[in-house]
Amino acid sequence: MSQTLVRAIRAASTVEQDSVDEIKLVSVELIEQVVLQNELLKENIISIYFTLTHDLKSFNPATAIRESLDWNDIVMICAQEAYIEGGLGKCIRALIHVQIEGDKKVQHVYLGRAKSLRADWCTSNS
Repeated sequence: MSQTLVRAIRAASTVEQDSVDEIKLVSVELIEQVVLQNELLKENIISIYFTLTHDLKSFNPATAIRESLDWNDIVMICAQEAYIEGGLGKCIRALIHVQIEGDKKVQHVYLGRAKSLRADWCTSNS
């Protein structure tokens, strides 16, 4: 039997416009895909660290997850991504810390235009 380890999963997606509804929708879709592709239970998730690019100011992804998925007991925080000239805009990124079996491979999730960030980590399901 393998031991349980703490692992980190990366995820990112993009929105077309800076709006409350779109940030909520994309944030929830992103986390739901992480859960689905990694066969996670809510109890497996330790924390989620979100970042937003400087052009997104309408809503906090952590609030979207708390409100939509009722995940009030999971530690979440949101910060502004470092501005890099020419970098991908309107992007929501997440770093999810989870407890999983040691031999289980994690699936990183990149959706929308964020697939260009780590094409090597994109799966056919992303």
